[in-house]
Amino acid sequence: MKLKLRYFIRGLGMGIVFTAIVMSLSLQASRSRIIRENALTKEEIMEKAMGYGMIMNASDDTTSVEQNDSKEEQSQEKKQDAKEEQDAKDEQDAKDEQDAEDDQLKESNDDDQQNNKDGNDKVESDMDSTKDKGMIISIDYTPIKITSGMTATSVGKLLNEKGVIEDIDEFRIYMSEQGYSSKILVGEYLIPLDATYKKIADIITRKK
Repeated sequence: MKLKLRYFIRGLGMGIVFTAIVMSLSLQASRSRIIRENALTKEEIMEKAMGYGMIMNASDDTTSVEQNDSKEEQSQEKKQDAKEEQDAKDEQDAKDEQDAEDDQLKESNDDDQQNNKDGNDKVESDMDSTKDKGMIISIDYTPIKITSGMTATSVGKLLNEKGVIEDIDEFRIYMSEQGYSSKILVGEYLIPLDATYKKIADIITRKK
């Protein structure tokens, strides 16, 4: 009797263990099936993540970078074009200014030459007129040349060397007091040897 009871208990225990093993395996298989059913593909995960705003589209990001690079290049090109245009404008302005100065200098030189010619023509005309009237010319003339930068003092020295005047300081003072010093013009002149200071001043300033 005791032997049968022991076999019964042993069989019952083995049955319980076997049942537990079977149930454990069944439960594990069920869990695996549920996990497989609920598993998401990579594409599905990406779609859900994008839906929540967690992932940016790679192609959109690349396009944005390319657009930014293109805009920066265009900006650099515009700046370079503007700089080249400004440089060309500055160069043209400088050239125009130089041309204007050259034209002004040429006109000034032409005027000086014309005035000098007119002055000499006037002297020659006066001499011819005197001859036509049958007057005896006893006045001698001496040529002088006044260059740029000469003052009343330097003109006085030149006239003194030519024997036209004797006192350089007296001539300088006269020219200054009468307002002729700043009106001396460049040119070549014929000065009478017996000319007064006023006559000399009228000639070298071409006073009408």
